[in-house]
Amino acid sequence: MLRCMVLTLAMPALARRAAEELLPANLTYMEYVALQTSGNRRKLKGRPFVQREDVQIMARWMRENVHFQHHFGLCHGTRAGWEQRWFQGSLHWGNHTVIGTEISDTAEQFQDTLRWDFHEVKEEWLSAADFVYSNALDHSYDPKLALQRWMSCLDVDGVLLLEHSPYHAGPLDGPSINGDMFSGSFSDYLRLVLSLKGVEIRDILRLPPSKPGHIKRWVESRVIV
Repeated sequence: MLRCMVLTLAMPALARRAAEELLPANLTYMEYVALQTSGNRRKLKGRPFVQREDVQIMARWMRENVHFQHHFGLCHGTRAGWEQRWFQGSLHWGNHTVIGTEISDTAEQFQDTLRWDFHEVKEEWLSAADFVYSNALDHSYDPKLALQRWMSCLDVDGVLLLEHSPYHAGPLDGPSINGDMFSGSFSDYLRLVLSLKGVEIRDILRLPPSKPGHIKRWVESRVIV
């Protein structure tokens, strides 16, 4: 089945009202979408946060440790969609087997990218993914809800790959101009993951600093699996 469709951002009224209740008092849901979109457009001018070498490390771990049932994966908050392309190549899967979500209207510019709020789940994704990857939990207005929704997409043997770097732990007093909504240390991320019912941490992957000129040149990222 071809999974490279592009959707417009549509949220049922009930789900939108629920989102409004979780957002800061001075921010409506459509303002949240606009904030994420403007931040996305600004960041598109720079290099992608995720690096090909990082994806290769995660893909190698999955090839050695995960029994793939569906050959289908999800990446959330993908901006220009590099991660889904790199995962497809590194896992030796076919085209359109890894789908990215991006809430900005710029999603329509990139292959295998849906314009989608990652707090929501398509019915066809439930228990259907071998993995879910994201480095964008800091853009969530309710990180625990986002993680719960992402976990619901995993097959019984599937894994969540959640990236954290020092950039995810900076001081934050309200939504930032780049769309950041949540800030937490690596320990905060661990506690958040472990607060989910029935979830266990299988490994911590270390991603080395990136090449000169990249935002992650001087820092090491870690991925909770």
